[in-house]
Amino acid sequence: MELTVQPLRKAAGGGDLLAIAFGAVVGIWTVYYVGLMPLLGAPIEVLAVGFGVCMLGSGVWLGRSTERGVVGGVALGVMIASINLIFIGMLAAKEKSPHATFSDLDWVGGSYLVTIVLTVLGVVIGKKVGRREGRIEIDWTGRLAWIVVAATGLLLVAGGLVTGFEAGLAVPDWPNSFGANMFWYPLERMTGPVYYEHAHRLTGALVGLATLALAVHIWMVDDRKWMKWYVVLVFIAVVVQGYMGGSRVFTAHTGDGVGVAQAEHETTTSAVLRVVHGVFAQVFLGMLIVVAVACSRLWRRTKERMGYESASTDRGLSVALVVALFFQLLMGALVRHLRHEPMLHMVFAAVIVLLVLGVGMRAWGIYGDREPVLKRLGVMLLVAVGLQVFLGVGSLIVVGMNPGMAPNEPTKVDVLITGMHHAVGALLLALATMVMLYNHRLLEQDDAAEEVVGSTSGAG
Repeated sequence: MELTVQPLRKAAGGGDLLAIAFGAVVGIWTVYYVGLMPLLGAPIEVLAVGFGVCMLGSGVWLGRSTERGVVGGVALGVMIASINLIFIGMLAAKEKSPHATFSDLDWVGGSYLVTIVLTVLGVVIGKKVGRREGRIEIDWTGRLAWIVVAATGLLLVAGGLVTGFEAGLAVPDWPNSFGANMFWYPLERMTGPVYYEHAHRLTGALVGLATLALAVHIWMVDDRKWMKWYVVLVFIAVVVQGYMGGSRVFTAHTGDGVGVAQAEHETTTSAVLRVVHGVFAQVFLGMLIVVAVACSRLWRRTKERMGYESASTDRGLSVALVVALFFQLLMGALVRHLRHEPMLHMVFAAVIVLLVLGVGMRAWGIYGDREPVLKRLGVMLLVAVGLQVFLGVGSLIVVGMNPGMAPNEPTKVDVLITGMHHAVGALLLALATMVMLYNHRLLEQDDAAEEVVGSTSGAG
């Protein structure tokens, strides 16, 4: 059966500039977020080097991958500096003192100037290096979608650290931070639990802006009506997610902010929102995965579906895995946020492992080289579930089996292990969603295809 495809309109919407600009900003913010953590506390001067590398690298990427020249480098620099206004305020506000050297305008103007210089220099270097021969045309819409997915992954990690350090109520108001504009809250005050909560908010703002840019871009270049309206739904989802996070704060009893959330600080509403906000983050990630996969070249190209006797089985198993993972993530959220009894979460983990083994091994082994994307995803699923089991046991040891530890006094090791367990759970859901989508897109049931399936099973 032939798949009908409505290709994207090439060279429309500035997809190359959008993808590279947001890719650079995600890289910059990752460097700053990790480097400024109270766990590390790297000097701002050292982090500025990372900033420069990301700026220069974005220009090289543009120069090597497109026909754009210096003008394109200037446009890229302007876009990156504009997006970076989300974060530049925390640096500018640091200078607010009677002896301030730079004004707000100096900070903003300097940010634009430095960014443009570095991106233009990168474009020049990229042109000198030259494009690789035989390189296929880049699908910039797909790249942009995956960059938004990566930003959301960073947001999930940041949210996991907020939960791990019980810092969700460290900033008592929303959308302001201690009465100040959220985007101009001084970096020097972002210490301890306040850092994790406030940085999580800034990361959420980046994801919201990136999702809006993706939605607008898809409306401009994609001819598929369902995709246009679907990305509107995705944008509404990120707005709802942000509002739920804020509502969790202003429905609680936070006073001037609390370093560690105690039971007396929670209302019933804030406790419920705490769980729903955490679970819906995973749903939002899955929604973005749909966009990224559906915008990929593999999804959109015209091709014949391969007939397989096992297609219906694998489609059903992959759907069951996604549903089971969502239920497991819900159980995990209840354990992490409300400290519910982990027994159901532990028992159901065995069901997840069996399903992942079935889906992963079948994707890897049955389809062989005929559907290489399924083979790769199957291997990734198997590796991820092995890591998740290991982290789950570690989480149980450091949290669930440590009767001497006060429930609201997490150590750095505790947070590291439970945070990684949370992140790999999100990765498993993302991989399972991709397998489910590709199973339905690439495979077609054919009861007469037994010999074809048998001949490819050995290729895995």
